[in-house]
Amino acid sequence: MTAIPNVVDIESSSSSLCQETATETVTVERGSSDSSSKPDDVVLLIKEEEDDAVNLSLGFWKLHEIGLITPFLRKTFEIVDDKVTDPVVSWSPTRKSFIIWDSYEFSENLLPKYFKHKNFSSFIRQLNSYGFKKVDSDRWEFANEGFQGGKKHLLKNIKRRSKNTKCCNKEASTTTTETEVESLKEEQSPMRLEMLKLKQQQEESQHQMVTVQEKIHGVDTEQQHMLSFFAKLAKDQRFVERLVKKRKMKIQRELEAAEFVKKLKLLQDQETQKNLLDVEREFMAMAATEHNPEPDILVNNQSGNTRCQLNSEDLLVDGGSMDVNGRIEIE
Repeated sequence: MTAIPNVVDIESSSSSLCQETATETVTVERGSSDSSSKPDDVVLLIKEEEDDAVNLSLGFWKLHEIGLITPFLRKTFEIVDDKVTDPVVSWSPTRKSFIIWDSYEFSENLLPKYFKHKNFSSFIRQLNSYGFKKVDSDRWEFANEGFQGGKKHLLKNIKRRSKNTKCCNKEASTTTTETEVESLKEEQSPMRLEMLKLKQQQEESQHQMVTVQEKIHGVDTEQQHMLSFFAKLAKDQRFVERLVKKRKMKIQRELEAAEFVKKLKLLQDQETQKNLLDVEREFMAMAATEHNPEPDILVNNQSGNTRCQLNSEDLLVDGGSMDVNGRIEIE
């Protein structure tokens, strides 16, 4: 009859296996680090591996996955897969990459919780060492074929890059430099916007100060005039009388000028009316001349009276006379 193993023995062996695996991982990563790696990063990585071996959560990972997946990948997967942290970091719509939406919040809160540090650049270098690629240059989006949402079993296919060859060193150095440059650009963009806002606010404040100074200068000028007026009033008691007299004279001149303009306008109206009457008379005379025929002229001669039509102007010039009926008699 086969004996059933005790639950305590299973948990003990599992814990022992986890510690051995973590120790092996630390040893491999120590050996793979070359002289170009920063000592602080190596110490930080060792500390993370040791802490993870002790505080490992078996509820999320299966026992056989623990030895095949490094603590860095497990922790990163847990951060991205956590729905609570979606405003800070989350899967992309395709779930084939993840996006860090808020690098500041990620560095201040999530990194200390999972990795015991706040160095965002160190986290990016770790991603590069595991073969993660930056998808979008305008944001912190990274992808790896073995790092996909809902497929944690693919994590065992992700291996840490070896740093023994110069080619790998150059590639890692170039990637790190580009990442740091992108990080600096992203950090500088909000600072530039803030500087532009501050500069605009400063210009507006200066403009407002100039406007206020002009208003204050105007008020000071008015106050000086008022003080000067009251000073003259206090020194010379007859100043008010002269001022009133001057005011009356000004009003009188204005009234006289208005009266003169009124009379001038009246004379112009009368002259215009007279001219209109003269024009009307001339027009009536011309109309009467055009419609009345020339007067009959009675000519007395030896042979008898002869009636003829002559020009009245010529007859009057020659000595003729016109009676009340409009007839002209020539002797």
